[in-house]
Amino acid sequence: MTRISIYRIVLLGAFLLFIENSFGQALKVLVNKKDILIGEQVLMEFYVQHNKGDEVQITIPDSIPHFDIIEKKSKDTLLENGIDVIQQKIIFTSFDSGKWVFPPINYSVNKVDGITENIEVNVNYIPMDIAAAARDIKTVLEVNYFNWMWVWIGLVVLFILIVSFLIYKYLKKKKVTTNVYEKENAFALAIVALQKLQNENNENTMPVKEYHSKLGVIFKDYCGKVAMQNFFHLTTAEVLKKLKVYEINIQTSTEATEALQTGDATKFAKYHPTFIENEAALNFIKNTITEIEKSRTKNI
Repeated sequence: MTRISIYRIVLLGAFLLFIENSFGQALKVLVNKKDILIGEQVLMEFYVQHNKGDEVQITIPDSIPHFDIIEKKSKDTLLENGIDVIQQKIIFTSFDSGKWVFPPINYSVNKVDGITENIEVNVNYIPMDIAAAARDIKTVLEVNYFNWMWVWIGLVVLFILIVSFLIYKYLKKKKVTTNVYEKENAFALAIVALQKLQNENNENTMPVKEYHSKLGVIFKDYCGKVAMQNFFHLTTAEVLKKLKVYEINIQTSTEATEALQTGDATKFAKYHPTFIENEAALNFIKNTITEIEKSRTKNI
């Protein structure tokens, strides 16, 4: 057990003995030191005698001139020799040198008020070591400080820009390559699809409505790939209007119109064309695709 703890126990015992034999003073204040250096902490303890069930209040102000309250501890209830005692602790310090008075603290027991005595505290500077060697006063040295954070931020931004540019170039090249590939293979794919559709028509295994629907899909797919546009949502009139940009003769244009209109009549007007009409519509579409391909590639 430390010397300070023994000292506090002795003081508390003496106080309890005192208040047991005298009821004239119900509160006692103890401090562990009255001479401190600037900023040194002081422990102050309040002990209030009371009967069980009494209402005890200790009013400690938030600010005291020349002193700073560092901590207010919660109240504890003690029982010594059958006597009930309320204990309250605070820790304070001071940053003003001199002799200062810690003011009285108000308290009450069952709303009967009381007040503590003044406590004088001497606050001193750290004593100067006169035996120490004198030292020269040096000027403040300028420090060259370079903030590397902005360098790292710049490198990260530069890295993001480079990666974004490379991704953009890659996607753009991939798109161009895909479009060129689709253009170059659109005609071959269309001819193969028409040949397959013709074989199915010869075998008479496909309903007429499905036949003309596939014929329209083959034609719009080819036109969309070479024009790099979506033709599937266009009507027959809108498709024929877009074909005017290609140098195809009037007869071929008329045949294409007839083939597409036959398909519309089959799908929407429940028209049932003959086998010969089906074959003619396929040939009209095939001739139109062939002429468009010749017009598209003659200057390449």
